[in-house]
This record gives sequence, structure tokens and C-alpha cells, in this order.
Amino acid sequence: MADLRKSFNLYSFNIGLGANTFLFRKFKDPAAANQFNPGNDYPLYKYSDVLLIYAEAASRVNNGPTALAIERLNMVHRRAYGYGATVVSPVDFVLANYTAQTFLDLVVKERGYETVFEAKRWLDLKRLGTVKQVIQQVKGKVVADKHLLWPIPDSELNHNKGLDRTRDQNPGY
Repeated sequence: MADLRKSFNLYSFNIGLGANTFLFRKFKDPAAANQFNPGNDYPLYKYSDVLLIYAEAASRVNNGPTALAIERLNMVHRRAYGYGATVVSPVDFVLANYTAQTFLDLVVKERGYETVFEAKRWLDLKRLGTVKQVIQQVKGKVVADKHLLWPIPDSELNHNKGLDRTRDQNPGY
């Protein structure tokens, strides 16, 4: 059985940009009278986010994955493949196969799949310190450190007497 997240979250719709145009339907309200009156809200954190955050945190605290951390990750993974979240399945990850780093990489990968189009990927990559490497691998571009931070606006530096222009400005600006 294949991962169902892509078919559930995206659908092909030609809006004049060719056959590879996909639109997002993750939080589409099927009971809405029309597209302008949906009755649903955009969740900032879903249950799968909580499970994945727990799995990462438990692994970091214990310097490697724990049985409970792998179970939380498996709960998300099972649902993505159409299995019951709490029932052992053939798509389960096995604790013995992962070190602290490989488990973290797996959690980040699953989190990327789970949070597609939710604007969380950039923050995850920045938090993990891997954003520059990912951009280098995917786009072939070298990112300067200064481009990971916004400059403190001149208006803030001018009006806030507690800030020193040379000491407190973000590096590179």
C-alpha cells in the first residue's frame, strides 16, 4: 500500500500552467456551500504535529530513539498508509534500525510529508541548522549567513535608544 498523503492533500487541476499543476485540498471543507464560505479553520498544529514533536524531543532527551518515540512516529506513518494508528502494521519503523541522527532525519522527513503547504518546512530547516545545506543540494545555490536573518530596520535602530547600530544589527547588514 502506498503513502496516501499525496493523493489526499493534492489534486491535479489545469489552471493554464500545464499538466503538472497541483492544488492543495488538505483543509478543504466538503460541507461548504461554495468556495467563499468554508466553515473550517486552518489548524496551526495538528495531532500529527504533536506526535512528531514528541518523537523528536524524546529522541533528543535520550540521545537516541526510544520505544515510545518510534511508536509515536509509527502512529503518523501508519495513518499515512491507511492502517489504524495504534495497530502494528507492515510499514512500521523498527527501533533497532535507527541511531539518534538517522531517527532525527526520519522524523524531519515525515514532518515534511505531513506539513506540506503549511509553511513549517523553512522553520524546521532553520531550527535544525540545515537550511543552507538543503538549498545547496536542491537548488545548487550558496546562501550567505546574512540571508538567514532580516536586518533590524533603521527606524527601530533610530528610535530605540537601547539598541546600538553597530553592536545590535544582525550580521551582514
